[in-house]
Amino acid sequence: IRRKMNIYIIINYLILSIVFSFLSIELISALALFYDKNKFNEIRDIISPVWEMIGTFIIFFVVNTEVLYPNLLPTIAKLYTIPILLIGLFIISRNAFLAYSEQMWKGSKIDSILLARVYSISTLIISFLSLVVLISILTGLGVINLTVFNFIQFFSNYYTLTLILGVILVLFGLSFIFYKIEKNKILSPIFTLFGLIILIYSFYKLDFYINYLIYIDALLIFLISLSYYLFNFSKKYIIFLINSLSFFLIEILNYGKIFGTQSLINYLNTSPVLPASFIVTILGGTLLLILLTLFIYMFTRPSHGEKIY
Repeated sequence: IRRKMNIYIIINYLILSIVFSFLSIELISALALFYDKNKFNEIRDIISPVWEMIGTFIIFFVVNTEVLYPNLLPTIAKLYTIPILLIGLFIISRNAFLAYSEQMWKGSKIDSILLARVYSISTLIISFLSLVVLISILTGLGVINLTVFNFIQFFSNYYTLTLILGVILVLFGLSFIFYKIEKNKILSPIFTLFGLIILIYSFYKLDFYINYLIYIDALLIFLISLSYYLFNFSKKYIIFLINSLSFFLIEILNYGKIFGTQSLINYLNTSPVLPASFIVTILGGTLLLILLTLFIYMFTRPSHGEKIY
Protein backbone atom coordinates (compact mmCIF):
# COMPACT_ATOMS: atom_id res chain seq x y z
CA ILE A 1 0.00 0.00 0.00
CA ARG A 2 2.96 2.31 0.58
CA ARG A 3 3.96 1.99 -3.07
CA LYS A 4 3.38 5.03 -5.25
CA MET A 5 0.16 4.42 -7.12
CA ASN A 6 -1.12 5.74 -10.41
CA ILE A 7 -4.53 7.42 -10.24
CA TYR A 8 -5.53 6.03 -13.65
CA ILE A 9 -4.91 2.45 -12.54
CA ILE A 10 -6.75 2.99 -9.25
CA ILE A 11 -9.86 4.30 -11.04
CA ASN A 12 -9.71 1.34 -13.44
CA TYR A 13 -9.55 -0.98 -10.41
CA LEU A 14 -12.56 0.78 -8.90
CA ILE A 15 -14.62 0.27 -12.06
CA LEU A 16 -13.62 -3.41 -12.18
CA SER A 17 -14.58 -3.92 -8.54
CA ILE A 18 -18.07 -2.58 -9.28
CA VAL A 19 -18.35 -4.91 -12.29
CA PHE A 20 -17.41 -7.93 -10.19
CA SER A 21 -19.71 -6.84 -7.38
CA PHE A 22 -22.63 -6.83 -9.83
CA LEU A 23 -21.51 -10.22 -11.15
CA SER A 24 -21.43 -11.50 -7.56
CA ILE A 25 -25.08 -10.46 -7.19
CA GLU A 26 -25.82 -12.56 -10.29
CA LEU A 27 -24.04 -15.55 -8.75
CA ILE A 28 -25.80 -14.98 -5.41
CA SER A 29 -29.13 -15.03 -7.28
CA ALA A 30 -28.27 -18.24 -9.14
CA LEU A 31 -27.22 -20.00 -5.92
CA ALA A 32 -30.33 -18.77 -4.09
CA LEU A 33 -32.55 -20.09 -6.89
CA PHE A 34 -30.91 -23.51 -6.65
CA TYR A 35 -31.43 -23.60 -2.90
CA ASP A 36 -34.90 -22.08 -2.55
CA LYS A 37 -37.17 -22.06 -5.60
CA ASN A 38 -39.81 -20.17 -3.59
CA LYS A 39 -37.66 -17.06 -4.06
CA PHE A 40 -38.07 -17.28 -7.83
CA ASN A 41 -40.28 -14.21 -8.29
CA GLU A 42 -38.10 -12.01 -6.09
CA ILE A 43 -34.91 -13.23 -7.79
CA ARG A 44 -36.40 -12.61 -11.24
CA ASP A 45 -37.34 -9.04 -10.25
CA ILE A 46 -33.77 -8.35 -9.16
CA ILE A 47 -31.60 -10.00 -11.81
CA SER A 48 -33.11 -8.45 -14.96
CA PRO A 49 -32.22 -4.83 -14.12
CA VAL A 50 -28.97 -5.92 -12.44
CA TRP A 51 -27.74 -7.43 -15.70
CA GLU A 52 -28.50 -4.18 -17.52
CA MET A 53 -26.27 -2.35 -15.03
CA ILE A 54 -23.56 -5.00 -15.42
CA GLY A 55 -23.56 -4.50 -19.19
CA THR A 56 -23.20 -0.75 -18.79
CA PHE A 57 -20.28 -1.01 -16.37
CA ILE A 58 -18.56 -3.74 -18.44
CA ILE A 59 -18.60 -1.48 -21.50
CA PHE A 60 -17.29 1.41 -19.41
CA PHE A 61 -14.50 -0.79 -18.02
CA VAL A 62 -13.48 -2.15 -21.44
CA VAL A 63 -13.36 1.33 -23.00
CA ASN A 64 -11.38 2.69 -20.05
CA THR A 65 -8.98 -0.27 -20.17
CA GLU A 66 -8.46 0.10 -23.91
CA VAL A 67 -7.40 3.72 -23.42
CA LEU A 68 -5.16 2.91 -20.44
CA TYR A 69 -3.48 -0.22 -21.82
CA PRO A 70 -3.76 -0.20 -25.64
CA ASN A 71 -1.05 -2.88 -25.97
CA LEU A 72 -2.51 -5.17 -23.31
CA LEU A 73 -6.00 -5.90 -24.61
CA PRO A 74 -4.79 -7.65 -27.81
CA THR A 75 -2.66 -9.96 -25.64
CA ILE A 76 -5.59 -10.73 -23.33
CA ALA A 77 -7.93 -11.27 -26.29
CA LYS A 78 -5.43 -13.69 -27.88
CA LEU A 79 -4.75 -15.60 -24.66
CA TYR A 80 -8.35 -16.00 -23.52
CA THR A 81 -10.21 -16.34 -26.82
CA ILE A 82 -11.82 -19.67 -25.86
CA PRO A 83 -13.04 -18.72 -22.34
CA ILE A 84 -14.22 -15.31 -23.57
CA LEU A 85 -16.18 -16.93 -26.44
CA LEU A 86 -17.66 -19.45 -24.00
CA ILE A 87 -18.66 -16.63 -21.66
CA GLY A 88 -20.39 -14.91 -24.58
CA LEU A 89 -22.18 -18.13 -25.52
CA PHE A 90 -23.49 -18.70 -22.02
CA ILE A 91 -24.50 -15.04 -21.69
CA ILE A 92 -26.76 -15.60 -24.72
CA SER A 93 -28.10 -18.78 -23.08
CA ARG A 94 -28.58 -16.98 -19.78
CA ASN A 95 -30.51 -14.10 -21.32
CA ALA A 96 -32.68 -16.35 -23.45
CA PHE A 97 -33.77 -18.72 -20.69
CA LEU A 98 -34.32 -15.84 -18.28
CA ALA A 99 -36.57 -14.16 -20.85
CA TYR A 100 -38.45 -17.42 -21.46
CA SER A 101 -38.99 -17.94 -17.74
CA GLU A 102 -40.53 -14.45 -17.50
CA GLN A 103 -42.87 -14.90 -20.47
CA MET A 104 -44.30 -18.39 -19.97
CA TRP A 105 -47.79 -18.70 -21.39
CA LYS A 106 -50.74 -19.92 -19.36
CA GLY A 107 -51.14 -23.68 -19.40
CA SER A 108 -47.64 -24.29 -20.77
CA LYS A 109 -46.18 -27.71 -20.02
CA ILE A 110 -42.74 -26.15 -19.60
CA ASP A 111 -41.96 -25.23 -16.00
CA SER A 112 -40.71 -21.65 -15.64
CA ILE A 113 -38.67 -22.75 -12.61
CA LEU A 114 -36.88 -25.29 -14.81
CA LEU A 115 -36.01 -22.58 -17.33
CA ALA A 116 -34.85 -20.32 -14.53
CA ARG A 117 -32.53 -23.04 -13.28
CA VAL A 118 -31.05 -23.34 -16.74
CA TYR A 119 -30.35 -19.62 -16.32
CA SER A 120 -28.70 -20.43 -12.98
CA ILE A 121 -26.44 -23.07 -14.54
CA SER A 122 -25.45 -20.59 -17.28
CA THR A 123 -24.68 -17.98 -14.61
CA LEU A 124 -22.53 -20.45 -12.66
CA ILE A 125 -20.52 -21.26 -15.78
CA ILE A 126 -20.12 -17.56 -16.65
CA SER A 127 -18.90 -16.86 -13.10
CA PHE A 128 -16.53 -19.84 -13.17
CA LEU A 129 -14.95 -18.82 -16.49
CA SER A 130 -14.72 -15.16 -15.43
CA LEU A 131 -12.85 -16.16 -12.27
CA VAL A 132 -10.55 -18.42 -14.31
CA VAL A 133 -9.62 -15.49 -16.58
CA LEU A 134 -9.16 -13.09 -13.64
CA ILE A 135 -7.00 -15.52 -11.63
CA SER A 136 -4.89 -16.31 -14.69
CA ILE A 137 -4.35 -12.62 -15.49
CA LEU A 138 -3.21 -11.94 -11.93
CA THR A 139 -1.08 -15.04 -11.37
CA GLY A 140 0.03 -15.97 -14.89
CA LEU A 141 -1.13 -19.56 -14.33
CA GLY A 142 -1.85 -21.33 -17.61
CA VAL A 143 -0.15 -18.58 -19.62
CA ILE A 144 2.63 -19.83 -21.90
CA ASN A 145 4.97 -17.16 -23.31
CA LEU A 146 2.08 -14.66 -23.37
CA THR A 147 0.77 -16.43 -26.48
CA VAL A 148 -1.29 -19.41 -25.32
CA PHE A 149 -3.58 -20.12 -22.38
CA ASN A 150 -3.48 -23.77 -21.31
CA PHE A 151 -6.46 -24.96 -19.24
CA ILE A 152 -4.66 -28.12 -18.11
CA GLN A 153 -1.66 -26.20 -16.82
CA PHE A 154 -3.97 -23.70 -15.10
CA PHE A 155 -5.90 -26.40 -13.22
CA SER A 156 -2.76 -28.37 -12.42
CA ASN A 157 -2.47 -25.92 -9.53
CA TYR A 158 -5.54 -27.05 -7.61
CA TYR A 159 -5.50 -23.92 -5.44
CA THR A 160 -7.17 -22.18 -8.39
CA LEU A 161 -10.12 -24.49 -7.79
CA THR A 162 -10.10 -23.92 -4.02
CA LEU A 163 -10.13 -20.16 -4.61
CA ILE A 164 -13.17 -20.47 -6.88
CA LEU A 165 -14.80 -22.82 -4.37
CA GLY A 166 -14.18 -20.27 -1.61
CA VAL A 167 -15.88 -17.53 -3.64
CA ILE A 168 -18.92 -19.76 -4.26
CA LEU A 169 -19.22 -20.76 -0.59
CA VAL A 170 -19.01 -17.15 0.62
CA LEU A 171 -21.58 -15.93 -1.90
CA PHE A 172 -23.89 -18.82 -1.06
CA GLY A 173 -23.69 -17.76 2.59
CA LEU A 174 -24.46 -14.16 1.61
CA SER A 175 -27.38 -15.24 -0.58
CA PHE A 176 -29.38 -15.97 2.60
CA ILE A 177 -29.00 -12.32 3.60
CA PHE A 178 -29.61 -10.84 0.16
CA TYR A 179 -32.90 -12.73 -0.35
CA LYS A 180 -33.87 -13.21 3.31
CA ILE A 181 -33.87 -16.99 3.04
CA GLU A 182 -35.21 -18.47 6.27
CA LYS A 183 -34.74 -22.16 5.44
CA ASN A 184 -31.82 -23.44 7.57
CA LYS A 185 -30.39 -19.94 7.84
CA ILE A 186 -27.70 -21.23 10.22
CA LEU A 187 -26.01 -22.27 6.96
CA SER A 188 -25.34 -18.61 6.19
CA PRO A 189 -22.57 -17.99 8.79
CA ILE A 190 -21.29 -21.59 8.43
CA PHE A 191 -20.77 -21.46 4.67
CA THR A 192 -19.51 -17.88 4.83
CA LEU A 193 -16.89 -18.74 7.45
CA PHE A 194 -15.65 -21.87 5.66
CA GLY A 195 -15.56 -20.00 2.36
CA LEU A 196 -13.51 -17.17 3.84
CA ILE A 197 -11.00 -19.61 5.36
CA ILE A 198 -10.60 -21.41 2.04
CA LEU A 199 -10.27 -18.10 0.19
CA ILE A 200 -7.54 -16.69 2.43
CA TYR A 201 -5.63 -19.99 2.37
CA SER A 202 -5.86 -20.03 -1.45
CA PHE A 203 -4.58 -16.45 -1.63
CA TYR A 204 -1.48 -17.48 0.27
CA LYS A 205 -0.87 -20.53 -1.90
CA LEU A 206 -1.32 -18.55 -5.13
CA ASP A 207 1.11 -15.83 -3.95
CA PHE A 208 -1.48 -13.07 -3.66
CA TYR A 209 -0.27 -10.30 -1.41
CA ILE A 210 -2.59 -9.94 1.58
CA ASN A 211 -2.26 -8.29 4.99
CA TYR A 212 -4.35 -7.43 8.06
CA LEU A 213 -6.84 -5.47 5.91
CA ILE A 214 -7.98 -8.73 4.31
CA TYR A 215 -8.60 -10.22 7.74
CA ILE A 216 -10.61 -7.16 8.80
CA ASP A 217 -12.64 -7.39 5.59
CA ALA A 218 -13.23 -11.13 6.14
CA LEU A 219 -14.31 -10.46 9.72
CA LEU A 220 -16.83 -7.84 8.54
CA ILE A 221 -18.28 -10.28 6.00
CA PHE A 222 -18.62 -12.99 8.64
CA LEU A 223 -20.22 -10.59 11.15
CA ILE A 224 -22.76 -9.50 8.53
CA SER A 225 -23.66 -13.16 7.96
CA LEU A 226 -23.78 -13.91 11.68
CA SER A 227 -25.99 -10.84 12.26
CA TYR A 228 -28.52 -12.21 9.81
CA TYR A 229 -28.68 -15.52 11.67
CA LEU A 230 -28.87 -13.92 15.14
CA PHE A 231 -30.85 -10.73 14.50
CA ASN A 232 -32.37 -11.20 11.01
CA PHE A 233 -30.31 -8.25 9.75
CA SER A 234 -30.72 -8.09 5.97
CA LYS A 235 -29.79 -5.17 3.71
CA LYS A 236 -29.15 -5.75 0.01
CA TYR A 237 -27.03 -2.65 -0.45
CA ILE A 238 -24.67 -3.82 2.32
CA ILE A 239 -23.90 -6.98 0.32
CA PHE A 240 -23.18 -4.94 -2.81
CA LEU A 241 -20.91 -2.52 -0.93
CA ILE A 242 -18.95 -5.18 0.97
CA ASN A 243 -18.41 -7.13 -2.25
CA SER A 244 -17.16 -4.00 -4.04
CA LEU A 245 -14.84 -3.22 -1.12
CA SER A 246 -13.47 -6.78 -1.07
CA PHE A 247 -12.67 -6.88 -4.79
CA PHE A 248 -11.13 -3.39 -4.65
CA LEU A 249 -9.01 -4.33 -1.64
CA ILE A 250 -7.59 -7.40 -3.39
CA GLU A 251 -6.76 -5.27 -6.44
CA ILE A 252 -5.06 -2.54 -4.41
CA LEU A 253 -3.03 -4.97 -2.30
CA ASN A 254 -1.85 -6.63 -5.52
CA TYR A 255 -1.41 -3.28 -7.25
CA GLY A 256 0.09 -3.43 -10.72
CA LYS A 257 0.42 -7.22 -10.70
CA ILE A 258 -0.30 -8.97 -13.97
CA PHE A 259 0.63 -12.40 -15.34
CA GLY A 260 2.37 -13.14 -12.05
CA THR A 261 5.64 -11.27 -12.54
CA GLN A 262 4.86 -8.37 -14.88
CA SER A 263 3.66 -4.87 -14.03
CA LEU A 264 0.70 -2.97 -15.41
CA ILE A 265 2.89 0.14 -15.44
CA ASN A 266 4.80 -1.35 -18.38
CA TYR A 267 1.58 -1.44 -20.40
CA LEU A 268 0.30 2.01 -19.37
CA ASN A 269 -0.46 4.45 -22.16
CA THR A 270 2.02 7.35 -22.02
CA SER A 271 0.55 9.42 -24.85
CA PRO A 272 -0.67 13.02 -24.28
CA VAL A 273 -4.27 11.84 -24.77
CA LEU A 274 -4.26 10.08 -21.39
CA PRO A 275 -5.03 13.19 -19.26
CA ALA A 276 -7.92 14.05 -21.59
CA SER A 277 -9.26 10.50 -21.33
CA PHE A 278 -9.01 10.80 -17.56
CA ILE A 279 -11.41 13.75 -17.65
CA VAL A 280 -13.81 11.77 -19.85
CA THR A 281 -13.56 8.82 -17.44
CA ILE A 282 -14.39 11.05 -14.47
CA LEU A 283 -17.38 12.54 -16.31
CA GLY A 284 -18.56 9.13 -17.48
CA GLY A 285 -18.02 7.64 -14.03
CA THR A 286 -20.01 10.44 -12.43
CA LEU A 287 -22.86 9.84 -14.85
CA LEU A 288 -22.79 6.11 -14.10
CA LEU A 289 -22.84 6.77 -10.35
CA ILE A 290 -25.89 8.98 -10.84
CA LEU A 291 -27.55 6.20 -12.84
CA LEU A 292 -26.56 3.68 -10.16
CA THR A 293 -28.16 5.90 -7.52
CA LEU A 294 -31.29 6.09 -9.68
CA PHE A 295 -31.20 2.30 -10.05
CA ILE A 296 -31.16 1.90 -6.25
CA TYR A 297 -33.94 4.47 -5.90
CA MET A 298 -36.13 2.53 -8.34
CA PHE A 299 -35.85 -0.49 -6.04
CA THR A 300 -36.64 1.52 -2.92
CA ARG A 301 -39.85 3.06 -4.20
CA PRO A 302 -42.92 1.96 -2.21
CA SER A 303 -44.63 1.00 -5.46
CA HIS A 304 -41.94 -1.60 -6.18
CA GLY A 305 -42.55 -3.49 -3.03
CA GLU A 306 -40.14 -4.17 -0.22
CA LYS A 307 -37.30 -1.68 0.05
CA ILE A 308 -33.70 -2.74 -0.16
CA TYR A 309 -32.86 -0.32 2.62
